Amino acid sequence: MANETYDVFVSYSRADWRHAAEIDSVLRAKGLRSSFDRRNLSSGLPWVRALEQAIGAAKAAIVLIGPRGLGNTQQYERELALIRQSRDPAFPVVPVILPETTSDLPFDFLNILT
Repeated sequence: MANETYDVFVSYSRADWRHAAEIDSVLRAKGLRSSFDRRNLSSGLPWVRALEQAIGAAKAAIVLIGPRGLGNTQQYERELALIRQSRDPAFPVVPVILPETTSDLPFDFLNILT
């Protein structure tokens, strides 16, 4: 992932990986460069630093929210994206609510985004 740039970083819970893969495919079909861990992370290397670098190299982040809420690693990705946005207000963090997701899950961070 070193020295690569991305149009969008895809953040998702492992429970929602099929939706994430489909969205990633659509983004790529539209000509966008997406950072999708199942494709971009190299085996056997530290993945936390690679995620940090990918968010830093992206022009935007999408945070997929599924029926089970946010996954453990995804919560970290969301925080990194929001920290990046606090330093760069032009960096969009776009929530994407997946099918069958109810509104009673903890979506506090949605209150700060348009």
